[in-house]
Amino acid sequence: MAFIVDVWIWPFALTLDAGGAPTKFLHKGQPVAADQRFIIGFITYDVQSGGQQLMRTRDILANPAAKRRTTTIDTRSALIDGILNRKEIS
Repeated sequence: MAFIVDVWIWPFALTLDAGGAPTKFLHKGQPVAADQRFIIGFITYDVQSGGQQLMRTRDILANPAAKRRTTTIDTRSALIDGILNRKEIS
């Protein structure tokens, strides 16, 4: 029995066949060329598997071909500072 899996990580959309091979890959609704490259930021929670929900992402990013690197951006502190500056969450 064949099935299709749709994966959304905005602004990307990826459709996989039953074997896990991509059948459609879109960026902002437009097809992505096979040789096109993107720089994508992840938080460490997602890179380490997202609570065992993103194991394939973890495996991909562990590969040296992913050219994984860290930054000095502290997203947790940035979020807290943003909320404190707004003084409300709506």
